[in-house]
Formats: sequence, C-alpha cells, structure tokens
Amino acid sequence: MVTLLGKTLSEVLGALKNIPRTGWVQRGIPPAIAETVASHVYEASVLCLEVGSELVYTGIVSEEEVSRAVMITLVHDIGEGIVGDLNRFVSEEIGELKEKIEEKAIAKIGSRAILPLYREYRERSSIPSMLAHICDKLSTYLQAERYSSLGFDVREIAETSLKEIRILARELCRGSDKCIEIIEKHMHRRS
Repeated sequence: MVTLLGKTLSEVLGALKNIPRTGWVQRGIPPAIAETVASHVYEASVLCLEVGSELVYTGIVSEEEVSRAVMITLVHDIGEGIVGDLNRFVSEEIGELKEKIEEKAIAKIGSRAILPLYREYRERSSIPSMLAHICDKLSTYLQAERYSSLGFDVREIAETSLKEIRILARELCRGSDKCIEIIEKHMHRRS
C-alpha cells in the first residue's frame, strides 16, 4: 500500500474533498458552503479542457499540450491534502518553503506521474503549465462571482484572480486577440 505521511493516496484525495478553501472561509463564507479544494480542482480541470480545446483552433496550443495542461490541473493542489490550504498571506510570506514542503509530501506518494506534473505547474515554464495556471485562477474568479451574487464580500479575491488571469493570458496568447477573447469568454458567469 502506497502511503503518504502515514496516509494512503486515497485518504489524501478524500481529505481534498473535505478541506474548504481558506480564502473563502476567512472572508465569511460558512464552511458548510465553502468550496472545497477538490471541487475547485475539478472545476479548474474541466475549464482547462474546454478553454484548451477552443485554443487549439487558434494554433496557440496543441491537443497534446491541452491534455498535459488538464493533467497538471488535476494535481496542482494535491499537496494541500497533506499540508492544508494555506492562505495567500502565509503562502507569500514563506515563499518557496511552502512549495518545497508540498513537493516533499507529494514525493512520498511514490507516483511517477504526480510529482513531475506538480513541478511543471510550480515552475510555470511550459505552455501547459501556463494554461493550468489560467484555469486555476479562472475557477477562483468564477467562484468569487458566485459568492458575490450571494452577498459575500469577496472582491479582493475576484480582483486578484482577474488581474492574474489577464497577466497569464497575455503571456500565453502572445498577441493573439482570438486567444484572449476565448479566455475572457469563460470569465462571464451564466445564470
């Protein structure tokens, strides 16, 4: 049985289903309705598949890069099943230490697939990892819009996510207006 700090991979995945995202809870979202890490990862992954598939037609990404981006997105927060979901302030204050701790914990899984994908996400050095980052932020932005429509003040998260999406999109799209248009189309919530 593969264990991770005394827990199986299955237990880590189960933990992700039960860990509410800290930023929401700190802004007054009750834990009972706070998005979990697992639900965030699922939404970000499906967005990555959809956005990526549309971007294939622009020539910005290949189908293989989209597939890799989806895999990266699926595991980008797996470390939080072990170390928890740290808020932005703590993450920024401890910097690379958070990533090193998560990487060490992820390495204990013993997976040949997960750790390289996590590293690629963290390094943001490839087209698939940039697309994964965009969809991670896009999922957060859409969730912020949902909470905002319920009366919660999550403007800070929405604004930060939007800013990061735009920076990443410019980098990924390399001047393609169609590419930017595709990403921005997915930023609008449909009731």
